[in-house]
Amino acid sequence: MHHHLRITPTLEPDDAAYLLAAVAEVRWPGRPAAPCPWRPCEEGCCLALVPGAGSAQLPGVAAQWLRFLVATYLRPRHRLDGTLELATAHGLQRSLLIVEDGEVFEGVVDRAG
Repeated sequence: MHHHLRITPTLEPDDAAYLLAAVAEVRWPGRPAAPCPWRPCEEGCCLALVPGAGSAQLPGVAAQWLRFLVATYLRPRHRLDGTLELATAHGLQRSLLIVEDGEVFEGVVDRAG
């Protein structure tokens, strides 16, 4: 299981810098209220969760931000794909985020049996 989501084609350095600045500063309609838990990597080939970001532990916030980033910044020029397993609040269960061509799916990981 990866800890990042793949961006194809890779973001150009200026696009990655713009994305990073925009999620930190710009207030767009539809922008989630919580801080963005995602950052593009230095190479521009993936989005990764910010280590230790409180909102990264809330799968709903992570999914909201992914949908916003895909709709606002990545589509139609870039594709986002991958699977992440996240801890939910208080670590009582694990949540799964699956992204296929920018479509974000959420689920709960069943550890039973």
